[in-house]
Amino acid sequence: MDNLNQFETENGILKAYLGSGSEVVIPDGIHTIADGVFKGMAGLIKVTLPLSVKSIGVGAFKGCKKLKEINMPEGLQEVGDYAFNRCHDLEEIVFPKTMTTLGNYAFLYCDGLKKVVIEGPKRIGKAAFSHNMFLREISLNKDVDDSNFSDEVFEGCICLEKIILSGEVFEVSNLIEAMDSHTDYPELIKSIAKSVYHSLQVEDGRLISFNINLKNITLPEGITEIGKSCFFDKKGIVSITFPKTLKDIRANAFLNCISLEEVTFLSKDVTLDDKAFRGCCNLKKVIIDDQTFCLDEETESCLANRIRSQVLGDFYISGRILVRYMGDEEQIRLPDEVEIIGERCFFGNERLKAVTCPKGLTEIREQAFEGCLTLQTVALPDTVKRIEREAFAECPKLLKCSIPETIEYIGEYAFRRCNQLPVFVPWPEHAEIDPYAFYRAGHYARITEELKNSVLKNKEKQSSHECKNDADDDLIAPYAFTNSTEVKILRLSNIKRIGKFAYASCPELTEVEIDAPECVIEKGAFDRCPKLKSLSLNVKEICEGTFSFCRNLEEVRADGVSVLPAGCFAGCFDLKKIEFNNVTRIGARCFDECISLEEFDLSRIRTVDERAFERCDSLKHVELDDILCRYHAFADCASLTSISITDKTELKSGVFIGCTQVKEISFNSEAFGFNRFTDCLNHVENRYPAPVREVIASIYSCYDIRDKVALTGYSQDATRITIPDGIEEIGQDVFRDHNRLKEISIPKSVRLFGSHAFSMTTWLEEERKRSPFVIVNNVLLDGALCKGRVEIPKDIRRIAAWSFAGNIDMTELHIPSESIGVESLSFRNCLNLKKIIDWNDNEYVLNDISDLKNKDYPELIKRIFTECINCFKLDENDVLIESTGNIKKLNFPQGIRAIADKVYKDCHLLETIVFSDETKSIGRSAFESSKWLKSVSNAGAVESIGALAFSGCQSLEEIDLSDSLSELGKRCFEHCGCLKEIYISNNLEKIPERAFFRCKSLTEIYIPKSVKEIEAESFAFCEKLEEVRVSEKTAISESAFNFCDGIRIVRY
Repeated sequence: MDNLNQFETENGILKAYLGSGSEVVIPDGIHTIADGVFKGMAGLIKVTLPLSVKSIGVGAFKGCKKLKEINMPEGLQEVGDYAFNRCHDLEEIVFPKTMTTLGNYAFLYCDGLKKVVIEGPKRIGKAAFSHNMFLREISLNKDVDDSNFSDEVFEGCICLEKIILSGEVFEVSNLIEAMDSHTDYPELIKSIAKSVYHSLQVEDGRLISFNINLKNITLPEGITEIGKSCFFDKKGIVSITFPKTLKDIRANAFLNCISLEEVTFLSKDVTLDDKAFRGCCNLKKVIIDDQTFCLDEETESCLANRIRSQVLGDFYISGRILVRYMGDEEQIRLPDEVEIIGERCFFGNERLKAVTCPKGLTEIREQAFEGCLTLQTVALPDTVKRIEREAFAECPKLLKCSIPETIEYIGEYAFRRCNQLPVFVPWPEHAEIDPYAFYRAGHYARITEELKNSVLKNKEKQSSHECKNDADDDLIAPYAFTNSTEVKILRLSNIKRIGKFAYASCPELTEVEIDAPECVIEKGAFDRCPKLKSLSLNVKEICEGTFSFCRNLEEVRADGVSVLPAGCFAGCFDLKKIEFNNVTRIGARCFDECISLEEFDLSRIRTVDERAFERCDSLKHVELDDILCRYHAFADCASLTSISITDKTELKSGVFIGCTQVKEISFNSEAFGFNRFTDCLNHVENRYPAPVREVIASIYSCYDIRDKVALTGYSQDATRITIPDGIEEIGQDVFRDHNRLKEISIPKSVRLFGSHAFSMTTWLEEERKRSPFVIVNNVLLDGALCKGRVEIPKDIRRIAAWSFAGNIDMTELHIPSESIGVESLSFRNCLNLKKIIDWNDNEYVLNDISDLKNKDYPELIKRIFTECINCFKLDENDVLIESTGNIKKLNFPQGIRAIADKVYKDCHLLETIVFSDETKSIGRSAFESSKWLKSVSNAGAVESIGALAFSGCQSLEEIDLSDSLSELGKRCFEHCGCLKEIYISNNLEKIPERAFFRCKSLTEIYIPKSVKEIEAESFAFCEKLEEVRVSEKTAISESAFNFCDGIRIVRY
C-alpha cells in the first residue's frame, strides 16, 4: 500500500502523485483522477483503482510506456482525451457498462493492446484506438453511434478479427471484404472495417492509396493489387509485408521509398510492373515464402531478381563502373558492386543531397559530381584511392565528404568552389594532391598556397622532363627562321638544340631530316609549316607541339626519342605513315585530329595519355595489351570498328567515348560483337566479360540514355556516329549544333524524334541536298527546303515536330492519308501556307486571320493553320501586340489592322516585311533598332506611323508608302542611313522634328503642298541631299536642313 502522503487530493480529486513506485493502489474515496496525474511515468507497471472512481482526466496516464495492468471499476463513467495515449504495454482493457464517455485519442498508439471491452458508451471519441496494430478483439454496444468512425477511431487496427456487438460474436477473417457493401455483415462492422482502413483507399481489392507514413506495415488479406504510385515518396517505410491474396504491384507503387529495407511476400505468384520498386535504393532484403534473398547479388528467385533489377534501374552499372545515375532521389545508397564512379555520373544533378558509397569503392572519376548544387553529404569508404579532376567541382553546399587518410590522389579542381567544405581531418599527408584541387574552396585558401609553393620547390629541385634552354654552341636560336620563305628543304646533323618556334610557319618548307642523336627540339620548333610533307628524325628529345598543325605532313620516321610529348603532331590532317622504334609513351593530344591516320603500332607503347588519338577519324583498329590508356585517349575516332584488349590492359575514363562505329571487341583473343546499349550493363543475361562491358560503356558514354530506350543527350564531337539498336526515341536538341557530324546511322527501332534533334548538323545539310524531304524510318524529319505545292509521301507514318517550321516558300499542302500522324508545331510559322488538301481531296483555304474563328475547319486543319501564323498575337481589335519566331522574311496575313508599340523593337533577325492590305497603323517604336530590316512592302494602306517607329533601322532601304499616310510621329525614320528615297503623302500636313534625321543616303525629296510645316532638324545631317522641292506656303524650321551641305531648296 502506498503512503497516503504520496497522494495530493482535494475533495475526492486526485490532483498529483508524488511517489515513484511501479505499482500504485489509489486510496478509497477518490472519484476523479485529474488531468495528467501520472503523465510520463515510464516506470509505472500496475495501477489499482478504487470502486469510487467515476472519471479519469485528460492525459492522466499518457506516456506510461510500461503500464501493463489497470482495472476499470464498476461505476466508472468517463475517460478523458489522451488518457492512455502511448501506453505501449497495455494488453487488455475491460470497461464497465456504466461507462458513458470515451475521449478523443484515449488509447492512441497503444500498440500492445489486444482486447478491449467497451459496451457502455453510445459514442467513442476521435481516433480513440488509432494505430493499435495488434488489437484483435473488441466488444461494443450494438447501438453505438458510428457516424464518427471515419475520424480514424480504429485506424490501423489491421489485426482485428473478432468483433462482439452486445454479446453477438462476429469472426471477421478479412476486413477488406467486410468493407464491401454486398457482404452480410452488419453495417456497424462495415463501419469499423472502413475506419480500420481509413488511411487506405481500396476499390475491388485494389489498394489505390496509403495515406500514412508508418515504419512497419502489414497489409491485410483481401488486397489483390497495389495501384500505381500508391506508396510514392513514403520515406518513412522501413518494411512491408504483403498478403497471400496479392497478385499485382503496379508501376511506381513504391517509387522513392528511400528508407524501405525489407519486403515480405506470403506468395511468390506476384506480377510486378516496370519501376514498381524504382528508387528504393536501400532495399536490401526480400522474403518470399519464408525464404530470404539478399539483393546484393543475383539470386535463384525470379521475383527477387526482378525487384533487384528495378531497385538498380536508376543505376547504369557496367562491370565495376557506375556509368550513369538516372534517378532523382535526394538520398541514395550506391549498389555494393560499384568500385568506380564514372565520369560525369551525377553531373548537374540538382536534387541530390546525400550519397552513401559502397565499401569497395576505389575511384571517383572526372566530373562525377560536378554541379550537384544541393549535394551536402558524401560518405566514402576507406578503400577510396583516387578522386579525379573536377570530381566535386561546383558543389557549393557540400558540408561533409569523408576522405580517408589513405587516399592516394586528388586531382585538379576536384573540390573547386566547395565553399562550405571544412578542411579534412585527419589530413591525407601522403596523398598526391594537385595544387588547384581546392581552387576557391573557402576553407582551403592557406592549404592551396602551401600546395602551390610545394610544387614550385619540387620543380626547382628536380631535373625537369621539359626541354632546357642552356647556352650551346650548336644551337639554332629560338624564332631564328620563323616565317622564313627561304627554308625549303632542311637537313641538319651534329646539332644539339633547335630553339622554340625556330622554323615555325615556314611557308615553303617541304622536307626535314635531322640526324643528331644528342639534339633536343624545343616547343613548337616546326609548328604550322603548311607544306611540310616528310620528316626523318634521329634525335634525343622532342618537346611539346613541335610539329603541330603541319597540315600536309604525310610521313614521319623517328629514332632516339622515347616519349612523344603533348600535342606533338596535333592537327596534322594528312599524316598517314608513322615509324617510331623506341617510343614507349604518347603524350596528351599528341595525334589529336590526325584525321588521315589509319593505323598505329601500339605494341611497344606502355602509356597513352589524355586525348592522344582523339578525332583520328581514319583509325580503324587498335590493339592494346600491357598498356595504360588515360582519359579520352581514343575519343571520337569515327572509323574505329574493332578493339583488342587483354587482362593486362588498364583503361581510365572514357577511353573510347564516342567511337560508336565499333562493332567488335576482343578480350584475351576472344571476339565479342555488340550493337545495343544494354550490352554494357550488368544483368543476368549479359554474357560479356566485365572488361568488355566496360569498353562498351566507354563507347556509349557519349550518349545520355533514359530507361534504356530514350536517347536524351550527346556530349561528343565525332564526324560519324551509330545510334545503338533498341533505342526507340531521340529527344529534343540531342545533336543540335554538332556541326562536325556528317554521318548518322539510325536503327529501325527509333520511332520518335524530338524537335530540332539534328538541327545545324552537316548530316542534315547533306540530307537536304539529296531530297527536299528528310525521312528516317518513315518519319518525315525535315521539309525546310520544300517550295510551292508540297505533297507528303504516302509511306510517311509521322510528320515530326518542327519539320517544316519557318518554311515561307511552301504555299500548299497535300496530306494523302488520315493515318499520318502530325506532331505539334510541325508547320510553325509557315506564313505563306494558305491551302491544305486532305486525303479525301477536300480543300481548305486560309484567307484571313479571322478565318480561324469564323470557319469550321476540321481539327487537324485548324491546328496546322494556327501553327502557320503562330507568331502573330492579336488583341480583340485585331491589333498585333506580339510577334515571335525570329523570322527573317515576314508576310502579314490578312486581318492585321495595326501594329502596337515596340512589337519588333530590337528585332535583330528581321530583314523584310510585307504588310497586309488592311494594316493601317504602325505604333510607337514598332521597328526601332531592327538593324537588319531592309525592305517594307505593301504599306499602301498605312495611315499613321508612330514616333520612333523605324528609328535606328540602319539597313532600311525602301518603304512603299502611299497617299493614305496622314500622320508621321517624331523621329520616325531617324538614323535610317541606307534609306535612298521616301514618298511624302499628299495627305500629310506636317513633317515632325527629326523625322528623317541622319538619313544620309537620301538624295532628293518632293514635299507636296499639303505639308504646312517642316519642324526642327527634320532632315538634319542628310549629307547627300541635293534638292528639295517644297511649296512656298510651307513653313520651314531654321534647323530643318542643318548640316545638309550643298542642298538646294526649290520653292514652287
